[in-house]
Amino acid sequence: MSEMREKITWNGLHRDVGFKIVNWDYEDPTGTMLRHWPSGAWNFYLYLYEQHCADFAALWLPDIVKEWSPGGKKYISHDYYKDPLGQIDLHGGITFYDKHGYTDGFRTVEVGCDYQHYTDEGQLYNNDCVFEDVKAAIASLYDLGIIKQKQ
Repeated sequence: MSEMREKITWNGLHRDVGFKIVNWDYEDPTGTMLRHWPSGAWNFYLYLYEQHCADFAALWLPDIVKEWSPGGKKYISHDYYKDPLGQIDLHGGITFYDKHGYTDGFRTVEVGCDYQHYTDEGQLYNNDCVFEDVKAAIASLYDLGIIKQKQ
């Protein structure tokens, strides 16, 4: 049986950094999830374009092959909790990392976070407050020197 979940996505560009805000709807027949997160699941993602980054090589992390259990299904992971990615001002810290592209000079690293932490329980989030967090995260990219300052 196939299942689908509705999500609402907002895309934008702020200070030359692409971003995406996502609100996920819950299929929640028991009401458990909505009691904890009444405004649904929220995430945001930042797109770090290679040509805008000061040291893109430090962001393009090596792939680590892991297993769910010994002899089990394998998957690719990345050690993104370390500097510099671990220092970005993301809500609750970085919880998502992905790499896009293959051509040097045109690659992108995507980092993201979620609003499903125990400290988020019962909070009512919306696009406006998440966008304020997006702007703070982007400011931290400049403060940390991850994104090059314009000349």
